[in-house]
Amino acid sequence: MEALKILISYLTSVIRDHAQRARQSATVGAISTETIIVTVALVTLALAVVAAIGAYVYSKIDELPS
Repeated sequence: MEALKILISYLTSVIRDHAQRARQSATVGAISTETIIVTVALVTLALAVVAAIGAYVYSKIDELPS
């Protein structure tokens, strides 16, 4: 669970940095490498959040009495 928190924190900072670069280098109608990096990082962040929620739910299910 701690690893997922670190991953989410890292991905958030990557997205913030590359989104700023994408805004600075934006041209009309062009998709920059920064935009692609932000998109991939957002998808990875979404998957990490889903994994964290799943891990939390399964840990709570394990705590239930049999």
